[in-house]
Amino acid sequence: MTVRDARTVLAELAALGPAFTLATGPGDPSAVPLARLLTEPAVLRAQVAHGRDLLGTTEDRVAASWLHGAMTARLVAPVLGAAALDGVVLRLARSDLRWLAPDGTGTGGWWTDGPRAVACHGVEDVAGELLGPLAALVDALGGVAAVSGRLLWGEVAAAVVKVARVVERVRPDRGGVARELAGGLLAAEPLAGVQTGPPEHRRRTCCLAYRRTGGHTCADCPLGAYRDGADVRSGRR
Repeated sequence: MTVRDARTVLAELAALGPAFTLATGPGDPSAVPLARLLTEPAVLRAQVAHGRDLLGTTEDRVAASWLHGAMTARLVAPVLGAAALDGVVLRLARSDLRWLAPDGTGTGGWWTDGPRAVACHGVEDVAGELLGPLAALVDALGGVAAVSGRLLWGEVAAAVVKVARVVERVRPDRGGVARELAGGLLAAEPLAGVQTGPPEHRRRTCCLAYRRTGGHTCADCPLGAYRDGADVRSGRR
């Protein structure tokens, strides 16, 4: 097969929304290399602190969950999206990825000098590109905040499901491919069992979004969909 240019693939993915956008080029000088996030706890703690301020919370675990959710969504979406829509895997070198923290206005996300696009031969190729960096992020965040690894893997699973649903909506002809890839990822360790199966795909752990200022539960929350945070904390139904 003819493999499309990675930048062409990325430009088309960006049209699907911010989560699918993987920026290329020098980028914002304040963006932090993934390598530093994984190896320098103080750098990662600063990102968690930014999340606390942005969310209006005093809890590190709430901010860490939000941070991981943002990082995960913006990594899973372009990689899985490219595989489902274009039949390619975006090769992203860890040493090249840089993270620009969201500021609440829609900016932020991953930057790269330029990934390569190679032919995707199945879910193993996608898993090989995603699960390593994501496992490293889970471990690093667990080292700086009291947040459950199972909770964080639940966010990865939720991102996988959302990407497959977006692809199925915008490109019904590729929906079967998206479902097959998503199903393969969700069946692989450590994602296996962190949520219920289709069609609900309900999480088995809460991402703690209800504990933010003005927060509520998510659509796939095990505590119930879209419940007001104050009601959850007080035990009201």
